[in-house]
Amino acid sequence: RQCKPTLLMARPHNDAQRRVEQVRRSFDSYFCMEFARDLIADKLDMQMAWFDEVRQHDAYVRYEMTHALKQLMAARLSVPDVKSLAALRGVEGAAAHAYFDGLKALIPGSLKFFSRNRRPPRDPFNVLLSLTYTMVHAETAIALFGAGLDPYVGFYHKLDFGRESLASDLMEPLRPLADKFCQQLARKRILTEDHFSTTEAGCFMGKAGRKYYYEAYEQHSEVFRGAIQKQVEKTLALVMDREVNFHGESD
Repeated sequence: RQCKPTLLMARPHNDAQRRVEQVRRSFDSYFCMEFARDLIADKLDMQMAWFDEVRQHDAYVRYEMTHALKQLMAARLSVPDVKSLAALRGVEGAAAHAYFDGLKALIPGSLKFFSRNRRPPRDPFNVLLSLTYTMVHAETAIALFGAGLDPYVGFYHKLDFGRESLASDLMEPLRPLADKFCQQLARKRILTEDHFSTTEAGCFMGKAGRKYYYEAYEQHSEVFRGAIQKQVEKTLALVMDREVNFHGESD
């Protein structure tokens, strides 16, 4: 008998005006474009801040970090001039290629991480990434619902049946936090290649590995939840046109 994942939600927020404004904004192409630019700018800024920190402290990967940073900076500088969501996705995709090229230098070779892959992940580190993204995405969807926003109505990720598009939007600047968490699990050998098995169907985390993973996630959860809450509050303020603008400055 197949089991399906389930999210338990509380009753909807009492202020239905928030959802009305959200839907109205989703049809505003200018709002969607500005919102998406801001998301990707934040994501690239966080990626660059992490790699720059690593470059300063770890000489053995300085070359890889410097090379990735140059490409990420070029992508970041192009974001304000991008005119369409499709073009922005192209910039994001090129930046992701450079970013994961840099990230693989930080991962132990025993985990066989060479590039991002999924559905199913084919190596242990991609298993960690996919699981962590899934966990953070679920918490983001719950936080959005609690704030009175519909997780399914996004601005960068458009409507698609069964997809929590707004949660996917907010995941973009949260991904570097998830990546750093996974890298720490690997670097500190909390999880090693022995906690995974690989078959033709993909790579899977074993029971012992899941125990260590969920213990570590719970210990780190306040970092994730604090970042999620900031993203939700910022999004709500933008949707309701109050307190902050797209550049994070007070009105």
